[in-house]
Amino acid sequence: MVGLVAGWVERRPDAVAVSHSDGELTYRALADRARRLAEVLVAQGVRRGDRVIVRLPSGPDLVVALVAVLWTGAAYVALDAEDSSARQRTVMRDCGAAAIITELDTTRMAAMPGVLPMARPADDEPAYVCYTSGTTGSPKGVVVSHGAVRDLVTADDYVRLSTADRVALASNPAFDALTFELWGALCSGAGLVVLPRETLLVPERLATALRAHGVTVMFVTTSLFNQIAVTTPEAFASLRVVLFGGEAANPRRVRAVCARPPRRLLNVYGPTEATTFATWHLVHDVAPDARTIPIGLPIRGTRAHVLDELLCETPPGEVGELYLGGPGLAQGYLGQPGLTAQRFVPDPVGPGGGRLYRTGDLVHRRRDGSLDFHGRSDDQLKLRGFRVEPGEVEACLAAHPLVGAAAVTVWGTGGDDRRLAGYVTVTAAPEPDLPEVILAWLRRRLPEYAVPAAVVVLDRLPLTANGKVDRSGLPAPVRAGRSVPPRTELEAALAVLWEDLLGVEDVGVHDNFFHIGGHSLAAGRLRTLIRQALLVDLPMRALYERVTVAEQAQALRDRAASAGELTAAAEAVRRKATVTRRP
Repeated sequence: MVGLVAGWVERRPDAVAVSHSDGELTYRALADRARRLAEVLVAQGVRRGDRVIVRLPSGPDLVVALVAVLWTGAAYVALDAEDSSARQRTVMRDCGAAAIITELDTTRMAAMPGVLPMARPADDEPAYVCYTSGTTGSPKGVVVSHGAVRDLVTADDYVRLSTADRVALASNPAFDALTFELWGALCSGAGLVVLPRETLLVPERLATALRAHGVTVMFVTTSLFNQIAVTTPEAFASLRVVLFGGEAANPRRVRAVCARPPRRLLNVYGPTEATTFATWHLVHDVAPDARTIPIGLPIRGTRAHVLDELLCETPPGEVGELYLGGPGLAQGYLGQPGLTAQRFVPDPVGPGGGRLYRTGDLVHRRRDGSLDFHGRSDDQLKLRGFRVEPGEVEACLAAHPLVGAAAVTVWGTGGDDRRLAGYVTVTAAPEPDLPEVILAWLRRRLPEYAVPAAVVVLDRLPLTANGKVDRSGLPAPVRAGRSVPPRTELEAALAVLWEDLLGVEDVGVHDNFFHIGGHSLAAGRLRTLIRQALLVDLPMRALYERVTVAEQAQALRDRAASAGELTAAAEAVRRKATVTRRP
């Protein structure tokens, strides 16, 4: 991979490799900084085949660091800089890193000679380790090789990148879609455009940024795609290629984007174990009665088999488990040979000596050969594009000193409405605020997307006849009663917006948005609703700092140009809600 990048350094040294809010980084500058950082790593004892943790936010320093790690012949482990420290400590212990990069020591880099020759790893040497949720309650590291990444970014059947492209760098560093974005661009001589998180969460701002920066290629999670499709379906019209994936697609949302689509709109599918993308479907239009969007055909070099319990191919239309094969498969799970053997199995239908990865996903094959997704064959969940294992969340819940037993399930009608709920029994008489105490405890140990929207304290967990937790017998999560109802027209209007957005009732003025089902995508949608209904533009930072109705009402009053107009807009929201909610 780095060799492909180096080729573009020689051919297009002054071309822009990375654009960001503070300026640009050319291919020449990128190579120089990466080489010097690689020399710093080598001076610290990093050797070929080692693993190096990179804990940096998305931006030019992240790009430099990832290139530098591969320059040394080591493999990188990218962590979310905003992830919880407990989870990161688990990853750090598990991966056995030789070094950790949390910032670039530019002074030391400048003192390096900048002459270190680039390592030339073989195709089967590890390029990175990506940690995903684990069924045992701990994250597991997926080891991906240089050859697998090269095949992903050079396959030209689903996306053909060129020097004319500007690719959005929009994914969380720990999310495997970053592999496509970063290496797809740099291995093709294209430019990366860093999109700040705050821009991504506001559809109108994102649409403006895409046009202003000339972005031509972008990947978005299905949840974010859906949010954009609701408010700004034309956001992608200026792009050449948009890829979306991570969860089952919503045909209604896809149809809205198809009214003013990019040149190519692709629904992509792929687990981390198959190096980001394994199948793709080119969306032309969506039939009015469509219930699904196909996940399509395998990308070049990938094999997809739909097998029954006897490992025989199923006929078209019959649901089976999806098995993937080809050079894009990961090498396995770091330090877990038993789990690797369970999930990466001998190929029963292909040539001898091959492997297949058991995805755990249920699909059926259409008569044209494309695949339709049906769901998971196990308890694994996809929430807002992230893969979540209840086992990991349950293990964290059970580790709380006051919790005796724990269970986690998902509630909601589907798509962005789905939320985790935790259930616990306790070892002592519960205090009234125990659920909030537990949630705060979880937020320090789990990534935001894996924290339940609610924790319910039970006398005991319902069990099946064989002694397992009966998840169907768990009660629906119910928030504690409203403490203080809205006191003004503005607070009432905000409560209405929250209730409609989150699907809850009786929001109190001191309820915490992020404790009753809110998350980062919902916060972006709330900002849009407030601007449209109350005519005030609140910054995203304000929504993260002012998390109750009372606090947001005060923030609106502080920013409103006219108190009278704000009150009139609030009255209109409340009156409309009164009419639409009337029995």
